[in-house]
Amino acid sequence: DLADNEYWAENRIITAASIRRMGDIEFVSELVIGVLHGPQAGNPSVIDEYYRQYEDYEDEFPDQRRARKVFDEILRAIQQILPTIKEGRWSNKTDFYSLFVVLAFVQRPLDLSSATAKSVRNALEKFETEIDRRLGDENAKVSKEAVDYVRAVEKGANDKQRRAVRHAALVAVLSEHLKFKTVAD
Repeated sequence: DLADNEYWAENRIITAASIRRMGDIEFVSELVIGVLHGPQAGNPSVIDEYYRQYEDYEDEFPDQRRARKVFDEILRAIQQILPTIKEGRWSNKTDFYSLFVVLAFVQRPLDLSSATAKSVRNALEKFETEIDRRLGDENAKVSKEAVDYVRAVEKGANDKQRRAVRHAALVAVLSEHLKFKTVAD
């Protein structure tokens, strides 16, 4: 149901060819798993393992309503923060995944004022510029977070560890603007 949203294709997060191969369902599954369990490896065997864990539930799996609510809330927040997302790097599946899962760890409710949305947008745009500079020049002077993020997108971007590194970098970048859950939450 979540994969049927036109947002994915309209914003070039998922291509038409990928949708024909059910890549939209796979990607949305990865996002839901990330919402529930944090950054995970992005490969079919990991997704299949999570599906196996939930297959015994007939109508609804544990935390399904919460996951749906958080999923919808994050998607609305991204639309508010980055209304022209397809014009930047955050529409890339790798980067979108990282941003989406990071926003799942913001304290709830995720009620963004227009000022907060603007400050998050500015932080993401600044971070994107740093990432692009570093990708273009490995000696570019950028933040530690940008260096870490770039290293984690260059190879094996769907690896669990690389996703965790990008997650940590984005939390560091956005923690000035958003309040994240602590381990005790």
